[in-house]
Amino acid sequence: EFSVDLFDRGTVEGLVERFGRVLASVVADADRPVGGLEVLSEAERRELLEVRNATVVEVPWVSLPEGFEQQVARTPEATAVVFEGVRLTYAELNARANRLARLLVERGAGPERVVALMLPRSEWLPVALLAVVKSGAAYVPVDPAYPADRVAYMFQDADPVAVVSAGPVDESVVGGRAQVVLDEPTTQALAGPSDAYADADLSDAERGGVLRPEHPVYVMYTSGSTGRPKGVVFPAGAMVNLLAWHGEVLSGGVGKRTGQFAALGFDAAAHEMFSALWSGKVLVVPRDETRRGAAELVRWFAEHEVGELFAPMPMVEAVAEAAAELGLDLPELTDVAQAGEALALHGAVREFFGAVPGRRVHNYYGPTETHVVTALSLEGDPGDWPVLPSIGAPVANSRVYVLDEWLRPVPVGVAGELYLAGAQLARGYLNRPGLTAERFTADPFAGPGERMYRSGDLARWCADGTVEFLGRADFQVKIRGFRVELGEVEAVVASHPDIAQVAVVAREDQPGGKRLVAYAVPSNA
Repeated sequence: EFSVDLFDRGTVEGLVERFGRVLASVVADADRPVGGLEVLSEAERRELLEVRNATVVEVPWVSLPEGFEQQVARTPEATAVVFEGVRLTYAELNARANRLARLLVERGAGPERVVALMLPRSEWLPVALLAVVKSGAAYVPVDPAYPADRVAYMFQDADPVAVVSAGPVDESVVGGRAQVVLDEPTTQALAGPSDAYADADLSDAERGGVLRPEHPVYVMYTSGSTGRPKGVVFPAGAMVNLLAWHGEVLSGGVGKRTGQFAALGFDAAAHEMFSALWSGKVLVVPRDETRRGAAELVRWFAEHEVGELFAPMPMVEAVAEAAAELGLDLPELTDVAQAGEALALHGAVREFFGAVPGRRVHNYYGPTETHVVTALSLEGDPGDWPVLPSIGAPVANSRVYVLDEWLRPVPVGVAGELYLAGAQLARGYLNRPGLTAERFTADPFAGPGERMYRSGDLARWCADGTVEFLGRADFQVKIRGFRVELGEVEAVVASHPDIAQVAVVAREDQPGGKRLVAYAVPSNA
């Protein structure tokens, strides 16, 4: 007998079978530790480890520059980038990026090297991004609004060969590194034909080597529990795998407009820009001021007929509420990709998706160390969508494990820690071999050399083959889509001479209004 309000028959039968298996194991070997008892049958184990992770597809290696250049050849006169009154075709964007890439190569850019990007939003943002990858280097995004000591630390740690910025950066911060200042007349001249820098695509000889899947495409800094951020080194092969999967999932091609919403320091920015420019879409770039207010952003969506948006849940909620208040349905906006926060489909959000037939929401999951690794797309009648959807199933060439503390798979419906494996894994943390070895461990369920990433997230498998996110297993939190280690904030606050002790927590006194609060004990108390 069982409560039909809590369980279905298949779940209960599975529980009974596992309980019987445990009892039989105890009787057979009474000295075996409890942690050594096998709960799953071979069929269940195969289902969890192999069937649900059967995601292998062939993705031929095409470097990021080559993939973009192939699109340029297909649609040279199609619009590639729009920023206010500026419009660049694919041919113009490619030529401008090639000129800047040759300048960066002159300054030392190339494979296994890093270029820092300190740029506001403008038509130069995608130009600079493409120029870095065309040079073979990886980009490290540095927000110009960051405190000077944080910027200096990132420069010291990443050691970029050059810094691309809108205006000059203080030498005390840059540390003598080459600066490429876009506001200077010599750099502005790269917007048109140049005698010094050719328009043609760069050769491997020019950039100093063949571009390979293991070469990094970016170094993204995330919060660190020690008080210093850590740089995640993400390989080009993982980005190409993501783009190949993305092209199969999201509709639209030449002419569809993608809003460049994500901050450059958020990995979604790479996803939205590369996916748009690899498929012939129009990358529409708003001013920094525009994206800070939901009402202004909604008006901008309507004006520019944006069809695709990448944004974390708080912004999706704000856009839905602002659209309702302004009476704008945004009929062209058919695809919204949410990542960085738990997706919740409440009142205004559900009404927003129901306002336009065919509008879809894509729930993406993945820490910076894997980018997107699971996904769920919801379409059809939003009235049928769950309030709290799952994070979906593994994307192409990815594997997901829900494991106990002994690294054994747990049954369907049972909570465990989420481990991620496959093509989407980062190389590791820059200059942190110890931390890399701790978080990126050998995958016991795959072949030699395969790794898996310990996410620190709690999850459980659902009966339908998707994964349900259950929160964190540590003190890490998400604020507006950005991962924050409370220990880093505590370390910074505690460095103040008047603070003796500090504790930082994430509070959500009002739904959707999560914020960090520090509780401090003065040193003279």
